[in-house]
Amino acid sequence: MDRHFLLVALAAVVCAAVAAPSAPNTKAFPLYLGQMVDVEGQGLRGDVYATSPTQLYIRNFVFNGNAPAPHFYIDDHNLPSGQGVVIPSAKYGTNKLGPYNNEAVYLTLPQGQITDYHSFSVYCTLFKVTLGYIQFNVQM
Repeated sequence: MDRHFLLVALAAVVCAAVAAPSAPNTKAFPLYLGQMVDVEGQGLRGDVYATSPTQLYIRNFVFNGNAPAPHFYIDDHNLPSGQGVVIPSAKYGTNKLGPYNNEAVYLTLPQGQITDYHSFSVYCTLFKVTLGYIQFNVQM
């Protein structure tokens, strides 16, 4: 084939791909939600992503596990309110969380979608204390 023809065809394909409209009101996953804030000095840290409308991923999650009843928790308030939902983990289920050392954590919301909530936390359900959290506002 003619080299000039191949270059023109390739340029047409690239232009068509660039000019193609993207789907309205959609977010690409994974969607970065934020870095957890360590509220109680538990050495808690990790970057939180939404990997689908119902799943979260925490990259490099660190938590010493030193709390009476810590759980992953999602809430429709900007700060954890105690009226949210406990999220079971693969490692501990709905039991209290133990230590994590720079681990990848995948969580599936037991109800609703990420867009229904505004904060994610490690929350002590016994003493109603936020150990670490992020705030977010996702619209899809």
